[in-house]
Amino acid sequence: MSCQSESRIKKSEVEQKFVDEQTIYLINGERINGIVFENYKEGQLKHEWSIKDGVEEGFYKHYYENGQLNQKIHFKNSLRDGLYEKYYENGKLEVKSSFKDNLKNGKYETYYENGILWKKGKYKKGMLDGIIEEYDEKGELKTKLVYDNGKMV
Repeated sequence: MSCQSESRIKKSEVEQKFVDEQTIYLINGERINGIVFENYKEGQLKHEWSIKDGVEEGFYKHYYENGQLNQKIHFKNSLRDGLYEKYYENGKLEVKSSFKDNLKNGKYETYYENGILWKKGKYKKGMLDGIIEEYDEKGELKTKLVYDNGKMV
C-alpha cells in the first residue's frame, strides 16, 4: 500500500521494523509515505511525524495531554537533523538546539520554566565546545566554562 504524502495514518496500523540501525515503517510489508500519528486515550493528539519511503523524514512533534506542544525536531533519512525545540507544559521554551547527523551540533540554549535563560553554549559533533555560560533564575551569570571537544579546559 503506497500512501500519498499527505495521508494521516494511525500508529496502530503501522508495522515497525528495525533494519540497519533504522526504523522502517510499513503497512502490509510496503514502506509508507505520510504522517503517522497517535492519540492519548482521551483522544487528543499525542505525537505525529512525517514518513517518506518508510523512514522518518521531516518533522516530529510530541504534545502534552493538555494539547500544548512538548517538543519538535526535524529528521533527515531517520536521523535528527536541524532545529530541536522542547517546551514546558506552560508553553515556555525549555531547550533550543540543533542536530546534524543525529548529534547535537551548533548553538544551544536552555531556559528556566519562568523563561529566564539558564545555560547557553554550543556543541560540535555531539560534544560541548567553546564557552558555556550558566545563569541563575534572575538572569545573572553564575558560571562560565570553556570546553574543547567535550573536555573542560
